[in-house]
Amino acid sequence: MKFTLPSPRERVFGAAIVLLAAVCAILAFLQYRWIGQIADAEQERLHQGLQRNLNLVRRDFNSQIAEACSALVPTAVEVEQQRRDKAYLDRYLRAGESTQKFFSRVALAVPERGELELFLLDTGQNRFRKAEWPLEWAKLREGLSARLSGGPPAPEQYRPEGVIEFPRFGGRPDSGQVAAATISGRIRTAAVRHDRE
Repeated sequence: MKFTLPSPRERVFGAAIVLLAAVCAILAFLQYRWIGQIADAEQERLHQGLQRNLNLVRRDFNSQIAEACSALVPTAVEVEQQRRDKAYLDRYLRAGESTQKFFSRVALAVPERGELELFLLDTGQNRFRKAEWPLEWAKLREGLSARLSGGPPAPEQYRPEGVIEFPRFGGRPDSGQVAAATISGRIRTAAVRHDRE
């Protein structure tokens, strides 16, 4: 078999094929890299959009909780005019279902004979009745008792998860203080009133 040198035309054609293959390889690499960068940028954009929307939902949710809690807390004038239990009950009843849905329990914590007594709202009878402190509120009771005695609450978190307090200081012995405490599930909140004479 006889080998002949390729003609100049065949050499140019061969070089063009090699050059074309190299250009295709470079373009494939660049396209892969650019697609990766575009995907990363899109993922970052989606993440920022999701975070922005989550912040809006959180802000709206916090606003709804704050409005619902403040709807339960009577003014000092209301407490003075109606007495403690009636003022809190009226606020609860006036709040309406859209606010009441946030609360599973509403309670008043009242110091009596040196102890903090708990009065739960009985929605069936529309009155506050004396009740035992729920076990999950033990730290809340300790913290409120410490604050009642004038000392700071324990250094560890004394509220159960989701507890929000609304203390009321001063006034007559039956004017009291109020705190709202979320328990769990569907933003179940209990308002705990704590008197300080």
